Amino acid sequence: MASTQEVAEAISDRINLEECDVGGIGGTLAGNALSLAAMRATLDKVLTEESLCSNDPLAERWTVGVQQAITKFAMPWHVTRLGCRAELSFFACSSAQRHRGSRCHGLRTGAFHAFFAMNRGVLLTHSTTWP
Repeated sequence: MASTQEVAEAISDRINLEECDVGGIGGTLAGNALSLAAMRATLDKVLTEESLCSNDPLAERWTVGVQQAITKFAMPWHVTRLGCRAELSFFACSSAQRHRGSRCHGLRTGAFHAFFAMNRGVLLTHSTTWP
């Protein structure tokens, strides 16, 4: 069955770009040999007791610095930290507000941030750039 223009438009009208998972988390490529080898190396060589002890203070330092910049320039962005995981989102409301359905702005800034970093050899996680 071929897709008609009417069907294509009906589908397109229901797609909310801010809710699409374009970060490649999970899905078809998550179980490939390279991903599994990288996971094994991460578990054996990176997530050691020694490295974990140093990660929390680094995440705290990064979070404080980013929050100071956000405050200094009065940007409507948010920085969040949970243990050694820290992230910056370019939205006018927090992650919690977005998950409760608030409409926020920042998708284009997040996309720019992701591509800017990628062009410099830094791959950001999905949640640092998209809702």
